[in-house]
Amino acid sequence: MKIKQLFKKDIAREIKGVIKVGQEAENDVRQELDEYVVTDELQAHFVYFFKQYLKSLNVPTDQMGVWISGFFGSGKSHFLKILSYLLDSNLEVDGKKAVEFFREKIQDQALLDQMQQVADAPSDIILFNTPSKSEDDNGDSKLSIVKVFNKVFNEKLGYSASIPWVAQMEEILDQNGQYKSFKQVFQAKSELAWEDAREEIYYNEDMIVETLVEVANMSEESARRWIDNGEESYEISVDSFAKRIKKYVDKQPADYHLVFLADEMGQFVSDDVHRMLDLQTIVEDLGKYTLGKVWVIVTSQQDIDELEKDIHSSQDFSKIQGRFNTRLSLSSANADEVIKKRLLEKNDTGKDAVQLLYTSEVKASLRNKINFSDGTISLKKYDTLKDFSEFYPMIPYQLDLLQQVFTKIRENSSAGKHFASGERNLLGAVQYAALEYAEKDLGILIPFQTFYGHLDQGLDHSVRATIIKAQSTPTLQSFDVDVLKVLYLIRYLKSVPSTVENITTLMLDELDADRLKLTKNITAALDRLTKEYLVQRTGLEYLFLTNEEQDINREINHMDIPTSKMQSYIGEMIYDTVLEMKKYKYVPFAEKKTVAYDFDCAKWIDESARGNATAEIGIHVVTPYSDDYRTREELQQLSSRESRLVIALGDSGTFYDDTMMLLKINEYLRSQSSKQNSGIKREIIDRKSNERNDLMKSVERQVRETVQNATYYINGSEVSLAGNPTTKVDQGLHDVVENMYLKIKYINKFYDRDDFSGVISQGQINFMHDNSDDPNRLATDALEQYIEQHTERKMITSLFEIVQVFGKAPYGWREDDILVSLIRLLKDEKIQFKSSGNTMNIHDAMFPRTIKQNPSQAKIMVEKRKVIGEELIRNAKVIAKEMYGKNLVSEKEDELKEETMRLFVGTQKTMANLLDEYRHRSYPGEKEIEALLQTLKEILKYQDADQFFRCLFDKRDELLDLYDDIQPVQAFFESQKPVFDTSYQLRKRYESDQDLLQTSEAKAAGRRISEILAMSMPYNYIKELPDLNMQYEQALLSELENGSEPLLEVINLKVATLEETVCSMEALRAKFEPLIKERFTLLKNKVTTAKTLTELYSYQSQIELLTQQLSTQINAFIASENERLERERKHKVDEDEKTTGESNIAGMGPDSTTKPSSKQSELIHKNNLIPMNYTKIETEEELNALLVVIHNELEKVLEQGKTIRFI
Repeated sequence: MKIKQLFKKDIAREIKGVIKVGQEAENDVRQELDEYVVTDELQAHFVYFFKQYLKSLNVPTDQMGVWISGFFGSGKSHFLKILSYLLDSNLEVDGKKAVEFFREKIQDQALLDQMQQVADAPSDIILFNTPSKSEDDNGDSKLSIVKVFNKVFNEKLGYSASIPWVAQMEEILDQNGQYKSFKQVFQAKSELAWEDAREEIYYNEDMIVETLVEVANMSEESARRWIDNGEESYEISVDSFAKRIKKYVDKQPADYHLVFLADEMGQFVSDDVHRMLDLQTIVEDLGKYTLGKVWVIVTSQQDIDELEKDIHSSQDFSKIQGRFNTRLSLSSANADEVIKKRLLEKNDTGKDAVQLLYTSEVKASLRNKINFSDGTISLKKYDTLKDFSEFYPMIPYQLDLLQQVFTKIRENSSAGKHFASGERNLLGAVQYAALEYAEKDLGILIPFQTFYGHLDQGLDHSVRATIIKAQSTPTLQSFDVDVLKVLYLIRYLKSVPSTVENITTLMLDELDADRLKLTKNITAALDRLTKEYLVQRTGLEYLFLTNEEQDINREINHMDIPTSKMQSYIGEMIYDTVLEMKKYKYVPFAEKKTVAYDFDCAKWIDESARGNATAEIGIHVVTPYSDDYRTREELQQLSSRESRLVIALGDSGTFYDDTMMLLKINEYLRSQSSKQNSGIKREIIDRKSNERNDLMKSVERQVRETVQNATYYINGSEVSLAGNPTTKVDQGLHDVVENMYLKIKYINKFYDRDDFSGVISQGQINFMHDNSDDPNRLATDALEQYIEQHTERKMITSLFEIVQVFGKAPYGWREDDILVSLIRLLKDEKIQFKSSGNTMNIHDAMFPRTIKQNPSQAKIMVEKRKVIGEELIRNAKVIAKEMYGKNLVSEKEDELKEETMRLFVGTQKTMANLLDEYRHRSYPGEKEIEALLQTLKEILKYQDADQFFRCLFDKRDELLDLYDDIQPVQAFFESQKPVFDTSYQLRKRYESDQDLLQTSEAKAAGRRISEILAMSMPYNYIKELPDLNMQYEQALLSELENGSEPLLEVINLKVATLEETVCSMEALRAKFEPLIKERFTLLKNKVTTAKTLTELYSYQSQIELLTQQLSTQINAFIASENERLERERKHKVDEDEKTTGESNIAGMGPDSTTKPSSKQSELIHKNNLIPMNYTKIETEEELNALLVVIHNELEKVLEQGKTIRFI
């Protein structure tokens, strides 16, 4: 039985492709309506649409937008045209409405009634293809949509479609009832039909003007101005268009509807904001003005919600969604159903034949043969007998795949518009393939390359040229060309990788085809095609190349890339991408995740290092391109010689070729980056860039697989590791570390610097000295052995050296852990640290910080500690007992030393405080204190326990003697110092008054006090001091009282004289009387409180000095006051002379002015009467001379009319 005999309908009958908007031949309409398949999905869309549409017949609404979406080939354009037939009240085919053709297709009577009701309502339908009606070729997209709507509306009314202002003129004539006569008169005058002549409006201008003058009763000037200014004065806007439509609709019957059906509107607006806004505004304004009487139905490749994701549309498309409330989406299932019913539906004989063909063996065979590689989307197969019966000789996945092919070719080639307009469609492609195999017997399958023949004439020349070239290449076979066709068909399908496995499945052409043989033939064909540069391999995929791509591929293949660069790139991918390795984290104990080491890791690829090549551990990746490591023995030696994990990569597959190709593409793209390439070449280079990215991912995947399948060597042996590449490397490096750092597991706990003080201050480690509570005791023991061996060999070992040694193999310990173990040894007195010859104190506050600093570590010497003799220890305890009464029980040398030193330091501080007392006065015992302090200083200077205890042993007698000597000194300061201080003050007073004392009691007591205080050890005599102090103080007080009486009498006399003098003048008294009382009262107080006779007698001279000072000031004040009074008197005299005349003035005596009421006094100090140069008188002449001087001085005072007062 032949394939063509299977089908219910003649497979060779003429079937229209994608229904083109504008086809109106009745036969075409009949076939469309008759063969239209109403699937369940389409019926649901009809139900929803007519429900919404019918509402507008009864209730005003502005919800009159419909959005029909579906991929290319889904039947959305056909659905749109069928809708136009069903909505058109004026359409009849064979005397029937379009709805009549659906009565057998649809079983839903309610839906049929709705469709009938719509068909009976008056309506006009305007169906158009948006891109074909657009004249938006100048790049100005503003108002482009309204211009399209205006154009098709003008066409519907019979007006000019190409010249909108002419259509406006026609509409005005029509509204005035002049349009029909205008056309008749114009044709009579010009012998041209107006519909033809209006396209050449200016060529026929004169004839048009004549016709307007005749028909419209216009002047020739007005008619010509109308024509000349028509284009310039014409304007259109969305608002004006909507109002024009409203005006038109308002003239129609009440239930009239006008429907705009715009095909491919979504593609036209999706990438242009202005168009989207234009469409939105049109639908909005038409809804607002016509309230549901005008509908707008559009189609789109995309769902309206998906259009929002478009980068150009995201900010504007949300509003447009609100204008299209009715949304219908056609799926691929709908297209499958249509094809199965229109083309592949079998006749009864065909059904039986196909069912007999689908045996269990065939079913099982197809299940194994129709398989796709990883990364391919899920594609339908023959799952059931029903599937086989409905689709044969097609395979179910082919329809879905073919739809994707159509969409991708449209998007990625200049043939896109050609495909969109419908010359090539899904239905036609399936029919073409069926016809190609129509004469074949049952048992064949239609291979995917067959569909290429349907597309061939509509494809870009660059694609067809590649196929033609392959057909004419002598080294290629026709089978190779078929492979090439398949590669082209799936070229743009990311969801179907072009692997050998997928190509084999797509090219199955028989139910019993030998898949293995077919795969072998395809592989050979791909090799031949690759050599001819018609195909390019990228990883496991093969890519169809156009002519231009072939040229570029040749250039790429000629790029010179050194093998070393490929090796370096592989290393980069392995270390940076696959392993993502910076440092290796080694965890020695699975149960202790906190104990983990970060190791620097050397990274090698063949003979080259990447990064830190000197790290103690590392990875060495070896490729088949290595010069030094080719054999298994060489790889074993490498892993044994170096502490590295050796990874030997295999050489199977295409990994290295793909990596080299990737680098060549990179180099090519880099070379082209600065060049100005043509449009086509630029597009290919951009695709190469994307291809490079895909190839990079493929290489990364292959790198992972290659590392996964590599051979691993550790320490001279091949090892078996499990898991993914990262896990394998982790396991391998774990073994490398443990082979190299054999003692790394001695560390069971990590410490850091913050732990140092805690370890130092915590309780005794243990009394058994076995470190049993040390989690790192094995490490501590190893350090002790190392230090002991070096000390025995008299080798100087620094802390820095120890840290370095134990930080490397075979230990690998962290510095902080090493230091904590050393601290434990220090605490256990097994070792000691010395710096500048001095033993370091572990309890020093700076100790933790010092041992962490590298410069300090180099200066710190570490040695085994000496054992101190029992005699020395016992000596220290005896001294502590005798000096302080303390029993020291510590068994630890350092603790005993520290406790002893604390006692000595306490004594040292006490003695230092006592020594401070001698700064203020001389006390007994200063030499004893200084001697004890010196001895303690000499003992305490030793930080080393052994030196300390030896020094203490040597100075035992000296220390104890000094300690005995200091006891009376301490007792003195505790109880005798106060009375001693009192005696000290009295001795000072005694020494001051010694020659002035009159009583024997005072003299005897003062002398004895001085004798006791002068003793070096007065401790036994201090008991006499209290009585002596009292005796001296009482005797002295009596003498002070006797001596102060005459002085107080003198003071009283001086005060009386001075006060009497100042009372002569009020101003004089006011100024000096308070001063006299204040100064002499103060002097009296000093006399009465004097502590010594020396002090008391010194006040006698102070009395005379004060008297002289005050008398001088008083005399000066009196003189000044007299001068002032004299000036006032003279001034008054002068004034009186001016007023009374000279006669009156002449009669006035010299004493007629104010006279003092009493004589004034002048104070004369007795001591001042004898001049300073008179030191002695030897003769009477000298005496008489002195008396003359005294007489003269006193006479001068008397001559002034003053009284002399001696003071």
